Amino acid sequence: MISYRAQVSGGMAAMTIVFWWIAIDKGGETLGDADIPLSAIGDFSFAEISLIVPALALLATLVMSIGRETGNAILNNIGGALIVLVVFYILEPFGSTIFGSSIDVQSAAFATGRLVAMALMIALSTKFFWDAILLQWVRSTMMNMGVDLFPSEEQETFGSHADEAPPLG
Repeated sequence: MISYRAQVSGGMAAMTIVFWWIAIDKGGETLGDADIPLSAIGDFSFAEISLIVPALALLATLVMSIGRETGNAILNNIGGALIVLVVFYILEPFGSTIFGSSIDVQSAAFATGRLVAMALMIALSTKFFWDAILLQWVRSTMMNMGVDLFPSEEQETFGSHADEAPPLG
């Protein structure tokens, strides 16, 4: 279970990097990324937003996972605020089209879709990574405490006591 979650996490992180490289870095010019207006928060270009969104998704997922495991409501609040910021950056290209920007609907929808894909892949990758770490911690804790997960076939036999009365009847 630990290995599976770690492999899925690494695979999804690698897929995100390859997806960013193909869909943003190499294909951004042909997809109209230069026409997307600068962000309202921070004046970032779409290329910068395509790096910020996965980073914020990773941070939000990690902070919320740690908050969940430690029972810390403040960390969960911070994670929720980061998710709102991620959603804003994701929907901003499509929203700028609705509010009268010069970008066409198809380019805006495709830009939003690419950001959604990267944010989801990184969030799932982080979730699987955190689960693998927790499972590894549980395993090492149980091994260090002497918990026998796989008891041997030789079970202790408990004999009867001589003072026990036979059943009536």
